[in-house]
Amino acid sequence: MSDEAAPLRYDTVTLLTDYGTADGFVGIVHSVLRQLAPGVGIVDLTHDVAPFDVRGGSLVLARAVQYLCPGVVVAVVDPGVGGERRGVAVEVGGGAAVLVGPDNGLLAAAVAMVGGADRAVVLDRTEFHLPTASTTFDGRDVFAPVAAHLCRGVPLEEVGTPIDPAGLVPGLVPLTRHTDGEVHAEVLAVDRFGNVQLNVDPDESEVLGEVVSVRVDDRTRTARRVRSFAEVGPGALGVLVDSDGLLALVCDRASAAEVLDVGPGDAVVLAAADDEARPPVVTEVQLGTGPGGRSAAGRTGGEG
Repeated sequence: MSDEAAPLRYDTVTLLTDYGTADGFVGIVHSVLRQLAPGVGIVDLTHDVAPFDVRGGSLVLARAVQYLCPGVVVAVVDPGVGGERRGVAVEVGGGAAVLVGPDNGLLAAAVAMVGGADRAVVLDRTEFHLPTASTTFDGRDVFAPVAAHLCRGVPLEEVGTPIDPAGLVPGLVPLTRHTDGEVHAEVLAVDRFGNVQLNVDPDESEVLGEVVSVRVDDRTRTARRVRSFAEVGPGALGVLVDSDGLLALVCDRASAAEVLDVGPGDAVVLAAADDEARPPVVTEVQLGTGPGGRSAAGRTGGEG
């Protein structure tokens, strides 16, 4: 039986990068994988991590990893490419998956989310890389070829030199601070809908009550706890537990990030709102026929 017809050890490669899709980088990585491991399935988790944002990419991968199918995960957000940072492959889940990428903290949170590393190697066996003089496209030249060889059944210890997983570069995840009834949080991410994910576990916010004061710099808004976006109400701000199990600030069909003027890394302080500080109540009002026989409708707002 030829190598091409041999069954794959792993039949899926999942990709996460900051390459974007305007250039040919993603397509090239796909083609390298398909040429070296014919029949492998490729899942594009995302290629829209902000350029050079290792922490952002790490958080995306950590949030997704428990839902990914078994196989090889190639993650590349690599501002240190061509420098001293190492390329690594990390086996997890008793061999159910291998994470491949730069040892710059990108893989660390995801590895922790699935129970830690079983084994790890430094990708220093160049016979498993593409022959090239380039040092700036390791996604093509190192990580994709190694992933393909792993899919075809090459043992982990053959693609690199074993290292102690405890020596891998850790990820940096910000922790909350609690002072005088306030929760000092940080924006972890803003999704394409403008929802603002905070580094706050729901249990940490129980002391804040149903109406929460949200302070950014010297600006303060109030937000009501909700279970869905539709509960927020027009023009208001809500606090809910998002799909990752973290606290998020949201609006209904609007961007909470724009309302609060915040982005990843910004500080947000949460506190229990005063009794008077309640979200605005907006009431739907249907008016009668207006001038010229046209129907009119409006909204009125006031403090409840």
